Amino acid sequence: MLNAKSQTRIKYYAGGARPRLLIISGMHGDESDVIKCVGQAVKKYLNKLPPFVFIPKASPSAVRQRTRFNQEKIDLNRNFIDATQSDEVKTIMSIVKKYKFDLCVSFHEDMEQEEFYCYDCGEYQDCCKIKSFQQAARSYGFKLFNGIDDHSDPALGYQVIDGYVGMPPDFYLQNNGTFENWAMRHGIIKRVLIPEIPGKLPKNKKQQLTELFFRQVILGEG
Repeated sequence: MLNAKSQTRIKYYAGGARPRLLIISGMHGDESDVIKCVGQAVKKYLNKLPPFVFIPKASPSAVRQRTRFNQEKIDLNRNFIDATQSDEVKTIMSIVKKYKFDLCVSFHEDMEQEEFYCYDCGEYQDCCKIKSFQQAARSYGFKLFNGIDDHSDPALGYQVIDGYVGMPPDFYLQNNGTFENWAMRHGIIKRVLIPEIPGKLPKNKKQQLTELFFRQVILGEG
């Protein structure tokens, strides 16, 4: 059963006892298609998922405005610092501090891309699932990105190979304001995967790719 909860306007859902999986979307309000895709995938695979927590709209104000920045005029995913003044960041922190997760999957949407890529942070394991996903994605006609993710963002600038970025082991020490960095430093999450769904794909293809990631990586049905 999926139990809806809320904390100062941020809704989240808990499924099963002692959740070890965290699913997030909606860090940025201009990535609206992936929010819907993830929500539909959670409903579709609800009975197959391990105990989990799902936060569909991490920044409700940014989602309402359909912008990267929220009502506080900040990028939520650059403000996860202990001394943050952001109400939305404080709320997300208070929600996830209740748990210890083995895996977090934080879905994003790269609005300038038509090729998929994914970050892998923390304790690397089950890399065969990633490889299985890469093979399946190609078989469905999806392209995997190769190159530098973003030259202009101080928190990025990583080399992507076949749609995959293995983050350096000391990533969690960088304190760059991202959610995954903060959560790993505080021992809340062991591993974070950050799929970047290509924003230039048609909506039905975004849904297909999101569900493929659920099946191949989260559920391991490859």
